[in-house]
Amino acid sequence: MLIKSGKTIELDDVTFHQCVNLTRFNSKNTVSFVPPDGEFELMKYRITEGVNLPFQVLPTIKELGRTHMEVNVKVKSVFGAKMFALGIVIKIPIPKQIAKTSFQVTSGRAKYKAATDCLIWKIRKFLGQTEPTMSAEVELISTIAEKKSWTMPPIQMEFQS
Repeated sequence: MLIKSGKTIELDDVTFHQCVNLTRFNSKNTVSFVPPDGEFELMKYRITEGVNLPFQVLPTIKELGRTHMEVNVKVKSVFGAKMFALGIVIKIPIPKQIAKTSFQVTSGRAKYKAATDCLIWKIRKFLGQTEPTMSAEVELISTIAEKKSWTMPPIQMEFQS
């Protein structure tokens, strides 16, 4: 738990370097340590509540029969209109055995990368308060085998601010 200006922030999955006095942390919520020589990572943690993310990724993926998919992704920037992000890369996982892809984007460029089984959408400069979209039609190679249900892995997004 982290306390900042009267507000409590819940920390998840906290791990400390071995130099931290865990007894003192558990009793007083104080990180006390004797630093080792050189550079080291003192603490790792996650925050899941009260986080204001700069983007919202809104995917819609439709499987149309055994050999056709429609992938639509809208990305909303929720930061100010005078701000921007650079070097955005969005990776949308799709099933293996792709025969053909076609794309429409309102910003940037998109392509299929067979090595990672992903649609890759790149936007060089992403302005605040905008909502670019990417639509893709994906044709799968038809197989005689029974179609297995496919569970989509998470979409990944990288950017610089």
